[in-house]
Amino acid sequence: MTDKDAQYLAAVEAGDMETAQRMIDDAARDAGYGTYSHRRGDGKNVKATGWVVLFVDREKQNNLSYGPQEYLINELQLMEGIPDWMVDAYQEFIEWENAGLRNVEIMSREEAIENLAPPNIVAYAGAWDNPEWVSYLWENYENKLDGFVGVETPDGAAVWDAYSASIKSADPVTYDSNGNVIPLSRRFNQSSDSIYESAKSFLSLWN
Repeated sequence: MTDKDAQYLAAVEAGDMETAQRMIDDAARDAGYGTYSHRRGDGKNVKATGWVVLFVDREKQNNLSYGPQEYLINELQLMEGIPDWMVDAYQEFIEWENAGLRNVEIMSREEAIENLAPPNIVAYAGAWDNPEWVSYLWENYENKLDGFVGVETPDGAAVWDAYSASIKSADPVTYDSNGNVIPLSRRFNQSSDSIYESAKSFLSLWN
């Protein structure tokens, strides 16, 4: 057990949740995690539903919360910025969607980028509110999504592979299957198979 583990467990045993939460938040940041509030979606098969899971970045939205539970997402698993190939794919999708319609202007790259990285995901999730686009993306470009579970937006995240995402509870205290408090050093252990520590299935936290 590390010194920080001992300090964390002492805080939990003393009922000092403020200190425990602060230690969890610091450890999360050090491990590359951001704190998000769940906005929409339940992590079910995106290939079948076309719906991604939307999150709001608590820090960038002034601690706006969408529900009773918050989550920590490893931001290294998210695409930072919209890659050129995805912009091309979205313009291609819009052209395909509008095929046969008259007097339809071709979507500019700037507009495509704004739809893929909506500036205010709270008000409007842009392209990620369209399940047909998500299905099109998976059907035609799944190989390019390999290694990423979602995309960062200016104030949140759209997660399309919730099953592979290292999404964790942001609660100050979590427990293993035996009811023991998980020490600080194990909360962000990427190599663990325990759903209580690694949350390999988003639904293990959701349910």
